[in-house]
Amino acid sequence: MPDMRVSIRRLALPLLLSVILPVSGALLLDLNLGTLPIATMVAIVICMPFGAFWLNRVSLAELDRVIAEVAPEEPPEGEASGVGAGEEHV
Repeated sequence: MPDMRVSIRRLALPLLLSVILPVSGALLLDLNLGTLPIATMVAIVICMPFGAFWLNRVSLAELDRVIAEVAPEEPPEGEASGVGAGEEHV
């Protein structure tokens, strides 16, 4: 039976790699250097739009996969099956 659920693992990986880890690293860098808001703000300004774009693409790809499994596309009418198959039209 095909998997008809959205894979949370495929959605969590872009979120983890593009937002959570860089922002956490910037926060730790700020705390260690004593320049608290600077690196954190830069990381947020860079990573949030990139992470949103990447997560959006992955979630739409997952949604397309699930839709293709739940409701596969039907072949267009008149192609190799149905009325008039194999007949030439003059």
